[in-house]
Amino acid sequence: MTKKLAPCLMIQGTSSHVGKSIIVTALCRIFYRMGYQVAPFKSQNMSNNAYVTIDGREIGRAQGVQAEACGVFGNEKMNPILLKPSSDGVSQIVLNGKAIAEVDAKEYRKSWVKKLWPHVKSSLKTLREENDLVIIEGAGSPSEVNLRKGDIANMTVAKECDAKVFLVGDIERGGMLASIVGTFEIIPKDESDLISGIIVNKFRGDKSLLDPGLTFLEEKTGKPVLGVLPYFNDRLVEEEDSVGVNEKRNFSTNSENKIKVGVVKLPRISNSTDFEPLEEHPDIELTYMDLQESINTNIDCVILPGTKATRDDLRLLMNSNLYKSSQNNLSNITIVGICGGFQMLGNKINDLLGVEGEPGESLGLNLLPVETNYNSEKQTERVELKVKSDHLNKNIFSEISGSTLTGYEIHMGEIYVRDRNLIWLMNSKGDPKGVCSENGKVIGTFLHGIFDNHNFVEWFIKWVKKNNQYENLRASTVNYKLEKEKKYNQLADYVESSLDITKICQELGLKNMK
Repeated sequence: MTKKLAPCLMIQGTSSHVGKSIIVTALCRIFYRMGYQVAPFKSQNMSNNAYVTIDGREIGRAQGVQAEACGVFGNEKMNPILLKPSSDGVSQIVLNGKAIAEVDAKEYRKSWVKKLWPHVKSSLKTLREENDLVIIEGAGSPSEVNLRKGDIANMTVAKECDAKVFLVGDIERGGMLASIVGTFEIIPKDESDLISGIIVNKFRGDKSLLDPGLTFLEEKTGKPVLGVLPYFNDRLVEEEDSVGVNEKRNFSTNSENKIKVGVVKLPRISNSTDFEPLEEHPDIELTYMDLQESINTNIDCVILPGTKATRDDLRLLMNSNLYKSSQNNLSNITIVGICGGFQMLGNKINDLLGVEGEPGESLGLNLLPVETNYNSEKQTERVELKVKSDHLNKNIFSEISGSTLTGYEIHMGEIYVRDRNLIWLMNSKGDPKGVCSENGKVIGTFLHGIFDNHNFVEWFIKWVKKNNQYENLRASTVNYKLEKEKKYNQLADYVESSLDITKICQELGLKNMK
């Protein structure tokens, strides 16, 4: 007997950044709390923020977060195609969690889309067989006529699974009524017939002032408005991509007891979600630093993040005003390097195979005794790493010595450490995963998600304070993993109170089991 396939709910938008990801995350938690087995799905995602699955595969960070909201671990079926931009117009194709090629946009649409579509169908079918409900996130907008041919992310997916589509418009941006009506005018009737309702997102103010506009929408499109979602002041889920990094944050004048941390805004920054636990910590004030600006003299710690183009970003960094303004004082600055940033802190990066572009080598910042050798194999895995107890600077790590730090690795290349006494973090095989400088002011690691470990964050705050001669070395305890769970529920509460969930359940043929 053929198993009945689960229904599909699909969130599409009038444009990018209207809130599709966050609404899907909320719906995942809402239906999970009802007792349904739910899975998120996005056929094709473009982002350098990645999530590593239990079996070492790579998917979009947003789908990993949505899976957490469903109470499960993410897997490659939830995002069969991930495009990771590596240079202008060129992206790495990650198919079913594994990198397979680097192509430009034109070649991708001409030669790859048709080949990838069967993988999308297969993944979606598997999720429908294994779950009670699949909640799908579209990409961009279905009204982009220039991209209609070769679409494998919006209405083509909706037709494949007969999804109930809900169209989201962002009222904060202005022109919301026109963008929604315009979408209905542009797409063919067989596609507009798939849309079951409209959702207005990011509303501020008195809803009664919007009511005439909502009536207009329903009369003009023939579709019900199922809810008006409020603008969320709090960041309740991680960023889908690095767009949020462009929101400049300045240090405030009344933050004497907070350490001031600056993340270097590299052009190809990846996995910027690493730093969200720091942004939300009460003892930390975090900003992102542009390459063209001078180093802030009040900075307590500089973080070099991961990047999709390590050698190119290293070259741009070393030619930047940010680097030149700090060059004479580097030995006195507290610095952390994550992944590609870790490799930059070393002596040299060798890429003889041309894994990241033209073959060659790049001299590093020479702050850690590390040399990186690129190879064609990409390492992606979830890991548990140990803080060494016999480090040369063991007094620095004494509070966390012997403890386990969890997270994930996504990187190319292996490192050679010139002085193994300076290794502070390693895996069970004894491979080096973190190195510290002799003066104890510079550390690097391959471990993404390191700041999700609250014991490490407490250590980090005290380390930075000590290096900068703070009198009060105490650090608040914040369990980021527990905080994330609270925020998933808070987000679900926000959306559930503003959305007609009963109507959505009726459309899906499900019971509202609240």
